[in-house]
Amino acid sequence: MSCSKFPPKLPLKLHHYVFRGTRPYLEGNLIQEFFVSRQLEQKKKNNSLKTSQTDTIDLSQLNNIDPVALSFQFEPTYTGGKREKFAHRPSKYRDLSQTEGIQFCQTSRGGQITYHGPGQLVVYPIINLLDFQKLTSKCYVSMLEKSVISGLGNYHLKGETTENTGVWCNGQKISSIGVNIRRSITSHGLSINNTTDLSYVNDEQLVMCGLPGTRQTSISEQLKKLNMSEVVPSIDHLAADIVGQLAENLGISSIITHTIESPITSEEECLKLV
Repeated sequence: MSCSKFPPKLPLKLHHYVFRGTRPYLEGNLIQEFFVSRQLEQKKKNNSLKTSQTDTIDLSQLNNIDPVALSFQFEPTYTGGKREKFAHRPSKYRDLSQTEGIQFCQTSRGGQITYHGPGQLVVYPIINLLDFQKLTSKCYVSMLEKSVISGLGNYHLKGETTENTGVWCNGQKISSIGVNIRRSITSHGLSINNTTDLSYVNDEQLVMCGLPGTRQTSISEQLKKLNMSEVVPSIDHLAADIVGQLAENLGISSIITHTIESPITSEEECLKLV
């Protein structure tokens, strides 16, 4: 099956929410769950409308919600995927939590343990796969990888894929991808090491993404090797590049950017975002 083109079935805009500053991981999780819930609720209403119609339904009667992309930079946090449960985490993670205050959070995404922290971009696209033609879950992950590779190309870096999910640069992992898809609605997404402190991911006692012996790298490390340190992007510029690639790969021509400076700590504050 080709994973190259999946244009939207209806005109859509992509809303990019840029959350400035370094934020707690649980804040990001609260925000993405809010947007996922909105998509699921709208899908439920549309399905009820379809069921109540005896004739062919006019698609204009359906109130589709535009897809969103949430971009963050988190405080130091290790997160476990479905294949790495909180109760089974190694003692090393417990030690880091006690000595350095690094949190460990269990998530609903696929994959195993990964790290989020300052200097790393995290992007959560929240879309309805059924709004796009032939966009399967497998093609969706492939599309995320292609978006990262294209984004890295803007900084003179060559990204590549392997048999393992994610993106590599010169044999070292630079981007992790882990998603959750619930009733065709996506959550979680991708991370890219930009100026990340790599000691958190290259500790021999900590296995990232279930790949022992794999070393991670970053944009800044790779550009330093090319004597191009001045090209290292800010997190905001990198986010704009990656979200731009996502929109292009999804066949969306319009991106609306929302910049959020204040903390978001409740669903009531999430409501103000829309």
